[in-house]
Amino acid sequence: MVITLCSAGVETYESCEGGLNHAYPEPSVAFEGAESEGLRAVSVAIATGLPVKELRRVWDVRSGLLHGPWWVMTFWTKKNDER
Repeated sequence: MVITLCSAGVETYESCEGGLNHAYPEPSVAFEGAESEGLRAVSVAIATGLPVKELRRVWDVRSGLLHGPWWVMTFWTKKNDER
């Protein structure tokens, strides 16, 4: 997933295969970009056959201040496949 997205110019900076005791419950890739970058990344993922589940625009709170935003794309697995 990361290689596919990076090959298309998506600036990923974090990924997780998902699962118990992982950063994300499902396979996920985080990436930077303006508002249009999320739509472009989803287009790339769908066009190349990646099983996109969800796209999120994310901010977190650090010491009471918002940090972000960035994008997180999550993917279906065989276990949670409801496509």
